[in-house]
Amino acid sequence: MADERFQDDLTEWLKAGAIKEGDAVRERLIQSMEQALANSGRASPEQIEFLKTGYFEALERTVFSNQVLAHWRHQLSLDYLRDQVTDLRRQAEEAPAFTHRRNEKPRSNDIARRRWSLGTSST
Repeated sequence: MADERFQDDLTEWLKAGAIKEGDAVRERLIQSMEQALANSGRASPEQIEFLKTGYFEALERTVFSNQVLAHWRHQLSLDYLRDQVTDLRRQAEEAPAFTHRRNEKPRSNDIARRRWSLGTSST
């Protein structure tokens, strides 16, 4: 649990765990924690099952039951989403070939291919 990957996942979950984007990181955390518990030999099957089915829900309820923590968590999610939007805008700006392709005139073989796929002929 001290490895950098786990800590990065935990940080990302704190930012995105309360929104849909946090689902994948939550699953990674559950897998890491389950593996650590299984390797320790100290966790019962019931404890491992609780980790999979109720641990994060209990943690969410605890965070959101406190107004200060709930506000903090919402702010983390907003910051996370702003970063995502910034990344998407940057990617869109770096992909001019895609936007220029739409403005190009279709070539004659493209038109013929479309007609054939639609079941029409060029007669």
